[in-house]
Amino acid sequence: MIDELDAVVPGAASEQLAQGAVFRSMMTDTPRIVFLALCLVAFLTALDLRKPLLVVAAVGSLMLGLVWAAGAIAAVGQRLTLMNIIGFPILLGIGIDVVLHLAHRLRAEVDVGRALRTVGVAAVISTLTTIASFVSLTMASSGGIRSIGRLVVVGLLLVTSVSTVLLCLSWASRGGTKEGRASSRPDS
Repeated sequence: MIDELDAVVPGAASEQLAQGAVFRSMMTDTPRIVFLALCLVAFLTALDLRKPLLVVAAVGSLMLGLVWAAGAIAAVGQRLTLMNIIGFPILLGIGIDVVLHLAHRLRAEVDVGRALRTVGVAAVISTLTTIASFVSLTMASSGGIRSIGRLVVVGLLLVTSVSTVLLCLSWASRGGTKEGRASSRPDS
């Protein structure tokens, strides 16, 4: 686009013009891409868990965690930019990872406390190490890099916390399931 504009009006094209076009394209494409990603995550979660209520609990708790994270990110004044938009797939991927591992353990163990002491601890440690690596980005001199760090740190804390609490509450409120006791294969 810059080359085409320079051919018509030499020197008129600039980096800001190109960034503006990319940003407009990103803002148009982002809702569609996020919707598609959520649909794929829900589909793959359904293939993995195979129990409609567990799938709804898992995907629902992840979605509520993402909503809380988006609210917190907005509350701290963090705007979406070309740089930090890439943090959302990280939140979605790590968030569903934590939820799936916990859902499998809940199904195998039935007991929420035991599931949290086993897989829950591992999920928290995994999430905290990821957060620790992104904390280093919050100290970068580049504002864009700092914003990725802030978005992922705040987002992962909330997505993991909210989705874990909601999934466990959902599981406990329906009394677990007998299938976990009958299963001889642990789903860790």
